[in-house]
Order: sequence, then structure tokens, then C-alpha cells
Amino acid sequence: DWQRLIGELHSPNKHRRTRAQHALAHLLKDSGGRPVENGVPLNQEPLIVETLTGLLKDSLANPSEDEDKIGNEEFLARTLSSLDADDKVLPVLAEAVDAKHNIEVRKSALMAVAMISGRHFEQRTAFEATSNGSLELATALPKGVPLPEQTISDEALLQQLIASSQDPDPVVRHLAVFCFGNVSGETGIHQLKLALGDGDEKVRANAITGLARNGSADGIAELIALLESANDKFDPATSGGTTPEEVEQKRQEFLVERTKMISNLLRATADLWPAISESDRARLTEVLKSIAEANFDQHVRSVASLLLKQIESA
Repeated sequence: DWQRLIGELHSPNKHRRTRAQHALAHLLKDSGGRPVENGVPLNQEPLIVETLTGLLKDSLANPSEDEDKIGNEEFLARTLSSLDADDKVLPVLAEAVDAKHNIEVRKSALMAVAMISGRHFEQRTAFEATSNGSLELATALPKGVPLPEQTISDEALLQQLIASSQDPDPVVRHLAVFCFGNVSGETGIHQLKLALGDGDEKVRANAITGLARNGSADGIAELIALLESANDKFDPATSGGTTPEEVEQKRQEFLVERTKMISNLLRATADLWPAISESDRARLTEVLKSIAEANFDQHVRSVASLLLKQIESA
């Protein structure tokens, strides 16, 4: 089946190509690490790797604002995250992240880098990116982090990540900073510390959580400041929406993004607790009480309450 799908990726029929792309993406996601008939895992299969990287590379070499072409590049960039072939994949993603390309393509490429570097980080550490909400107050900082070597070795991609972390678009910046939390090593930690001074709160939040993932308490002051604003309400006047429909969309985005951000910061609080001073612990305890009582999201309130109980019984 995968060989047929590879063939259809070159079909002149747009609908056939699209179906093949989606089918192959699902196949890689569901069974990418399992060997195919020649004993090679599907996500390392040379024909798949060469075809997908080649398609994106060729498309990027001929820039266009055609919506279908851009959508195809976004899809290809995201699909590359499923491949286990860094030597082929990372140079193409480095090109896709470049500021000369469409911003949505760049974002998709950064998401792919985040997933690839995240897999490498988890393989080298005991860190688990997902949690079931049952956070445990750490009794010691994790060992073995920051990693002695970066999880991403492609120099061109590292330079593009550094440039992206200074991009005018805050979404590009916070995606790049998120990547650095998974990149680790000297470069990753340095860039995370720089990002603590960013003017966008989501960028700062990703810097804090990235440092916490690497056992660094350098973002404690910024962590407390962001958690102190955790209960801030959505403000329609400053949302940027010009119609009731747009304002409502902005409100929904605010709720989703802020809930995720605060949840990540609560995890960072639990992970960094052994490194937090007594005075900062006292401040955080008061902040957690406020979040547990008044935050708009039930899950956030629940996690804050759980942390408070653990703090009180520690």
C-alpha cells in the first residue's frame, strides 16, 4: 500500500495526490516505527524519505503564493515530523523555516522540528511531554539535564531557529523557543534564557517551561509573574476583533491558549519546587490559592488545588 501511495504522490490529479498524502501521513503516524517487508521501519524507508523530502525541497525552490501550493507545503512539512531520518529531513526543514517562505509554512516546519527534537529529548531523558493531570511535586531536580549535546545537530537548522526566536511574529518566536526546550545543550539553554525577556507572554512561558524541562530554575521570577496574571479575564476591547463573530473567535482562542499556558506553568512549578527559595515558595503558594479559587478553567483550578495539597503535606 505505501508503495502505491508513493506513486500517487506524483499523480497529475490533485485529488488523488491529496488522498495519497493523507493516507501516507496516517500510515506513518500509526505504524511508522514498525518494520516493513525488508526489515526497515516505515519511517526510515529510503523511498518514503527521499520522496517526501524531495517534494518539499522542490516546492520550496519555486516560491508562490498559490493557496494550494502553500497548503501542500504545510502538509509536507508536518508529515516530515513522522520520519526518523534526521540527515535527510532536517536540512529541508531548515529551508522551510527560512523567513523568505510563507509564514504558515514556516510555522508548520517549526512544529515538525518541535516534534522531532521532542522525541529525541524524551529518548535521552526521563521526561514525558504529556501528563494525565496528576502532577507530583518534585523532591529533586532531574539528573542528566541540560543534555551535554543538543538533540538537533544540523547547524543550518539551529541558525534558523535562532533567527526565528527573534522574528517579528510572536507565534514564530514562541514556536522557535519551544523547540529550544527540546534542543537542550548549551545553545538551547542560552536561547531559552534570552527569551525570558521577550515582550510576548507565550514566548516567556515557553522559555520558562523549556528551562524547567532542563532542570533550570533561571525563570522563577518570570514564572511567578505569569502565574500572578493567570486569572486575567478576556478583554474584548483589546482582542483585535472587529465584529461580534471575530471577538467570539478571539475569546475562544484566548481560553484555549491561556489554559494550556497556565497548565504548563503549573507543571513547571511542580518540577522546579526543590530549587525554589522559601520566600518564592510563599508567594507561589498564595498565587496557587488564587488560581484554585478563581481561575476560569476547571482543569486549571483542579491542578492548582492538587499542588496546594501536596505543598501543605510536604
